[in-house]
Amino acid sequence: MILETYLTLAVQSTIVLSSASLACALLRRASASLRHAVWAAAFCLLLLLPVVPQPGWLGYTHAVEIPASLQLAGSRTSITVRGEAPAQAYWPVLLVMVHLSGAALLLGRSLWARVRLEDQAEAQSLEVPVVMGLWKPRIYLPTAATTWTEEKRRVALAHEEEHIRRLDLWWQMAALVGTALYWPHPLAWWAKKQLLEECEQACDDGVIAKGVAPSRYAEHLVEIARSVSGARQQRLEGGLAMARPQTLQQRIRTLLDPLRSHQGLTKRTVGLVVLCALALLAPVAGYRVMAQSTTGLSGVVKDASGSVIPWARVSLSLGERREITRTNSAGEFYFPGLPAGNWKVQVQKDGFALMEMTGLAVLPNTGTRFDPVLYAGSLSESVKVVGRDGSLPPPPPPPPAPAGFTPSPIRVGGNVQAAKIITRVPPLYPADCKAEGIQGTVLLKAVVGKDGSVVSLTPLNKLVDERLVKAATESVQQWKYQTTLLNGQPVEVMTEVEVNFTLMP
Repeated sequence: MILETYLTLAVQSTIVLSSASLACALLRRASASLRHAVWAAAFCLLLLLPVVPQPGWLGYTHAVEIPASLQLAGSRTSITVRGEAPAQAYWPVLLVMVHLSGAALLLGRSLWARVRLEDQAEAQSLEVPVVMGLWKPRIYLPTAATTWTEEKRRVALAHEEEHIRRLDLWWQMAALVGTALYWPHPLAWWAKKQLLEECEQACDDGVIAKGVAPSRYAEHLVEIARSVSGARQQRLEGGLAMARPQTLQQRIRTLLDPLRSHQGLTKRTVGLVVLCALALLAPVAGYRVMAQSTTGLSGVVKDASGSVIPWARVSLSLGERREITRTNSAGEFYFPGLPAGNWKVQVQKDGFALMEMTGLAVLPNTGTRFDPVLYAGSLSESVKVVGRDGSLPPPPPPPPAPAGFTPSPIRVGGNVQAAKIITRVPPLYPADCKAEGIQGTVLLKAVVGKDGSVVSLTPLNKLVDERLVKAATESVQQWKYQTTLLNGQPVEVMTEVEVNFTLMP
């Protein structure tokens, strides 16, 4: 489950980030504000993917209503083969711990960068204009700004005001959290870099829209970037700096490119980006990396109080096809890759009445959800008492026997003596299955001959390891039954044998 979740999020995030990258490539001549909106929407989708409801895609899941019919469980030959479970691998838990630790370290580093940036602002040691603060944004100018010309200070303030107007600090925070959550994904880091670059270029476009000549603005950017010493070109993740030497060349080239659009976003454009993001979210969120993309049946067994029932027996039958599994400690069960058809399902657990449903429709290329509820059941006996109402006339006498009729014994059938096992060879748990932690239930249809020996065995279920089937078959073939008598004559009988291979911790 953990591995499937990680693989699913990896595929989903790849689809989202690749779609955003493709959209920005097609919009390379559009404004930086539009490309920034695309990347911001991509990070919002990344944050929604782990929590958004999963509608299903490519193989949707339909639920089956629980029937009210209940029957008492019947009897069958059932044995359990127990083995010692191998040492459990805790790599899924280790994977989660490593992932969360990496995310925590990245968020902690960003928080520490914010604290250091605030200390630099208080110590008046900043070298470039910076805006900080999510709720109450503030613009900090470097100490050298006292020697700047009025135009240079006005340009610097206009750039940082654009950050505040555009809520860029919030989009930067979304990118930081998204990158921290998806830190193993290289596309997430590249997307964050693209978002920050488009953010600065969008603010440059905003300054130009206020009437500043692109060439003059480019000169001021170069001057401010030159004032940053090589040792102080830190990543200002706690705020947004005006001039980063690493991206200066690209920004100037974009400013002076006459073919590039420098327009800002309109409400219509924002609405279009949101609609496209939602249209992408629905199919991507429903994608699943799991075997349920083929036909399958899954569910959770609960009792009347809503508590899960672990280790309950769930069996399916479709013609001669039989499948058996048991619920895990969380009451969950899953049958992958079932052929489509109307299956008969039985769910039973000691102390509960058997739930039986016929005609459970499993559709092609879908996943079926069935959550049965078991109720406490007990055996009962009934006695039929026949009486006669005294007010009614007595029944008529039987008709007389015809002439020449001679009574003779009548042979009455149905007197069956049940088969009993005389010799039982216990199955051996395959060593390689124990080493791999493989468990399962093997259901065999056995034909017992007139002499009590097993003359044929047919496996009824297929969703079980072949090695377990072989071990069960080799054992049951050696069993010896007491001869079954029908009206005193030995007959062949057919029975079912259930062999449960279970690993104990």
